[in-house]
Amino acid sequence: MQNTDFKEMFPQDLDLCNAVVLNAVDDWREGMKYLYLHPNGQKKNIKFYEVCHAKHFILSDDFANFTSLDGSYLMRMLEKEFEEWKEKQNA
Repeated sequence: MQNTDFKEMFPQDLDLCNAVVLNAVDDWREGMKYLYLHPNGQKKNIKFYEVCHAKHFILSDDFANFTSLDGSYLMRMLEKEFEEWKEKQNA
């Protein structure tokens, strides 16, 4: 099955492609912070699913259909950002 490169097929929808990527990044960030601050919170299962789903998307081949960003690099930067955020929480 051939991958669909949405940013080439629909250049007028580049904002939509960027929104999909930003949504995944926001889901991951918010989910990780929630899980850290509320490890036994009511929404932990939902947030865990969102974090896993966002990470899976960012690291998938499909991610390249929406952006020219390197998903592996982005994930490493997000994880580094989260570790720095945790350090500030513990200071």
